[in-house]
Amino acid sequence: MKATFDKEFTSGLRRLAIPIIAQSLLSTAIGTADTLMLNAIGQTELSAVSLANNLSRILSNLFLGLIVGTSVLLAQYLSSAHREKINNVFSISCLVAGIACSTFFLLATLAPGFIMQLFTNDQALIRIGMQYLRIVGFSFLFMTFTQPYLVMLKAIRKPTKSMIISTTALVINLIFNAVFIFGLFGAPKLGVRGVAIATVISRAVEFILCLVDYVRCKYVHFATRAGKKIWNDFFRISIPQTTEGLMWILAFSAMASIMGHINEDIVAASTVSQSIYMIARVASIGLADAGAILLGGDLGRQDFEKARAHASQLTKIAIMAGAAGTVLMLLAAWPVIHMLRLTDRARQYLTFMFIMQAFNVIFAAITYEMLCGVFTAGGDTRFGMIADTIIMWVMVGLGFLTLKLGAAPLVVFFVMKLDEAVKTPVVLWRYKKEKWLRNITEEQKS
Repeated sequence: MKATFDKEFTSGLRRLAIPIIAQSLLSTAIGTADTLMLNAIGQTELSAVSLANNLSRILSNLFLGLIVGTSVLLAQYLSSAHREKINNVFSISCLVAGIACSTFFLLATLAPGFIMQLFTNDQALIRIGMQYLRIVGFSFLFMTFTQPYLVMLKAIRKPTKSMIISTTALVINLIFNAVFIFGLFGAPKLGVRGVAIATVISRAVEFILCLVDYVRCKYVHFATRAGKKIWNDFFRISIPQTTEGLMWILAFSAMASIMGHINEDIVAASTVSQSIYMIARVASIGLADAGAILLGGDLGRQDFEKARAHASQLTKIAIMAGAAGTVLMLLAAWPVIHMLRLTDRARQYLTFMFIMQAFNVIFAAITYEMLCGVFTAGGDTRFGMIADTIIMWVMVGLGFLTLKLGAAPLVVFFVMKLDEAVKTPVVLWRYKKEKWLRNITEEQKS
């Protein structure tokens, strides 16, 4: 691999990645601000909403798989002779999103008690979480259109517009959270119900902004019929990626459930450490998402040598981003731990979690860049599905086993969080085999 960087690729990566990173950073920062505001109400409310939000996380990761796969299909079609198929991909994506969102809406509004009991046996946490889910479930319906539309904007190289729409919705969410949590401007103090209402309002605003842009700009339109080939492309590439995201978050939720059955303190500490961990990861996630689009373009043009060089370059940049994230998380540990209203036991848990999660950032930067960047660009999504499913669920099983054997809570946490370190050598081995180095559209055409 050559040590020199392709300046044109770096420039393109910067133009795509910076808006994506800014959007992700703001999203995660506002999520962290929500966590801090909930902590002002009480540790119990913080823990309850964190557990309830596992349902939202499952939906988001299902979307993550759908979005990454869809964006790569769009990128390769835009770089080939099949540009007309972007309407088909967008329409199919909306259809699948609609099925998923409707299902999760029904779960949240009709069976909130069942959902909460999956994650905890604490009756106080279940009661508060049910109040939150019954309201926040309505926000899922708006995502049927907004999530496919926002990823389409990124795929056609308009990430700034996607960032502006999402940022506007996020800021509105933050403002209404503060209003309803603290009773600002004469509004009632609604606690966790206020957090849920703020989420619904922000999703509705995001939907309206996307709809206005769709009508005004006409980048895509809904296709009434898609041929067999486009469905084959979609299922062959997007469904494994979607399944990977779903299996990952289900395993993550299972880990949360294991901790939820230990005690409230470890749930609260895990919630805080995860929030800062996601901030530390935003750069590497944005780079992978942007890299998948650019590499998809290389492969769509069948420029395999350039794709190989760009993949190597992207890997190096992702490792640097991961290292920077590790340093950021270590520097944030002391001020975050000492500014929150937590019990002494929760603070002790959080100190250990910060250190472990900080070093996990580097491993996560490598695995995410490979699985959701390089491999996805070439349609090698089935490997990610298999690797994530096996490794994550092995860690869940080991975590459950150590819990049943009476291990200390932090030992259980440590075992379950080894997944990224275990996954890293596996994905590097797969990367060197170059199974991802292919043109999806030409294969399907032949």
